[in-house]
Amino acid sequence: MPKVLLIFGVALAAAIGLTAGAQETNYWIWVDWRADTYAPSGYAGKVLPVAGSFMEATVFVTETTGQLVDLSKLPIYWYLNDRLLEGGNGKQKIVFLVPEDASRNLKLRARVGGLKNGDAIQTLRLPVAAPDIVIDAPYPSNRFGTTAAEVWARPFFFKIARLGDLGLTWRVNGELVQNAEHPESLRMEIDPNTPDGTAVDISLAAQNPRGLFESAQSAARLIFQK
Repeated sequence: MPKVLLIFGVALAAAIGLTAGAQETNYWIWVDWRADTYAPSGYAGKVLPVAGSFMEATVFVTETTGQLVDLSKLPIYWYLNDRLLEGGNGKQKIVFLVPEDASRNLKLRARVGGLKNGDAIQTLRLPVAAPDIVIDAPYPSNRFGTTAAEVWARPFFFKIARLGDLGLTWRVNGELVQNAEHPESLRMEIDPNTPDGTAVDISLAAQNPRGLFESAQSAARLIFQK
């Protein structure tokens, strides 16, 4: 069976950044963030960080009237897992490195001072993922009836800029496939005399050449059906 990638969405409160004390202080505060990891074109989910990847975070504050607060001269401090990352006047945006020993979640906090009714604070729990790879086999129930079949590699959350930066190794029924020209896909020619119901086992290994421990594997079984 092909591996199914399950991506758990970030809670709405974390995405929007609504603080519990927003009504008391008459301010709304939220933090927008993004991770510098790879996801396939067309992926609509949140691109997640992994250990050792870079992240960018930006804090915003609005009054409850909807007026955006100018933060350029206000003191802003950032904390990661309760340790000060950076701080200073107008420090609205930061770029930081996810620790190599990061667990499943990061605790990121932004504190904006100098407001009329006290500090505005937003704390987020950011999920830390692991690199993954999925074999995209576009066949209902993984059954195909033509003499040619093609599948694609879909990597997620590797520390790469493009798919070509990733080392991909395909195997069919345990045999290594030489696929240097187009490693992102695998095309298989099937003998038309192949018996109905024959299983074709595909495995895929992905390795970032620049990251010794940055790898993932996936497997899929296709059934030839006349």
